[in-house]
Amino acid sequence: KTVTLATLTMVCVGQETLTLPVQAAEFGSALVSANLLAIAAGNDVILYELTSTSTETGKKYSLVERDCIVCDAVITRLSWSPLENAICAAGEDISLRRFDFEFNVKLSSTNKQRRWSETFRVYEHTQSINDCRFNSNGELLASCSDDCTVCIHNARTGSLLSTYDLLHPISRVLWHISKDESNRFLVADTRGRTRIYAHNVGNTTPIMSLFTRDALSDIHWHLLDDSRIVTITDSKWCVFNTQVSSLPQIHGMLETPGRSIAWSPREVDVLAVGMLDRFKIIRLTEDDNHDVLLEERGEASNVTFHISMNICVASMGSCILLFDY
Repeated sequence: KTVTLATLTMVCVGQETLTLPVQAAEFGSALVSANLLAIAAGNDVILYELTSTSTETGKKYSLVERDCIVCDAVITRLSWSPLENAICAAGEDISLRRFDFEFNVKLSSTNKQRRWSETFRVYEHTQSINDCRFNSNGELLASCSDDCTVCIHNARTGSLLSTYDLLHPISRVLWHISKDESNRFLVADTRGRTRIYAHNVGNTTPIMSLFTRDALSDIHWHLLDDSRIVTITDSKWCVFNTQVSSLPQIHGMLETPGRSIAWSPREVDVLAVGMLDRFKIIRLTEDDNHDVLLEERGEASNVTFHISMNICVASMGSCILLFDY
């Protein structure tokens, strides 16, 4: 397919450099956490606040460190609660932890990490945890692993509610974005299948299966159109319309292996694509092609959008880059 390089409407508006590589990065989605960016780097979960100031040339953005949660294991994945100031984190020690913010604690800046308390820690998997996610009403928590299982937990206590044994290692898990469909979740495995399930309906048969044939690196459900799911593999990204087919409707080839992908929550056809050696923002076009809005060199292991501002963050090694679009 022909790809055109569109007028560059996005610019890098901020950068933060850490001492360790970034393992995970995610903006908060609740009202109390919308301007907070959680970063996993080594044993730390660092909380930054996104701030902006107006200048003669436009807005200037910066990340201000507010808190740091120090853990006793390397943290590999993060997820924000959609309703509370709470974070779920997966560790290299195959633990799943929840941290909640303590609003009324008055501590000096040297004890920032104590403002967040560990609500629970559970060990339900036997191999590496690849992802963890709150559902849309914050009551359930899903985790997936190389042990070929997806575990559904009570999000407040961590207690195990059910286990799905899916035969192949699971790379990603993601809940439906609507509160009306809060029991639906999808999983991506190393065999190139994305399956949609309904939790607590009496069986574990998938509602639908989507096929890419390649091992999946990341998936994302569209916030504005829940029939659209995007996946990324080592060779391509694919857009599915679940109301039409189990096969991709649009796809694009990648120059290097894919690492991460995300829909914009404010632009229907805009995607952030992270690869082994570059990061792109693209816009899908009506003729099933796409325009490249921005391209930046460097391994983009994580991409995440601000829920209500035109800001996208890409983590490249130990650097966090902010883009305005």
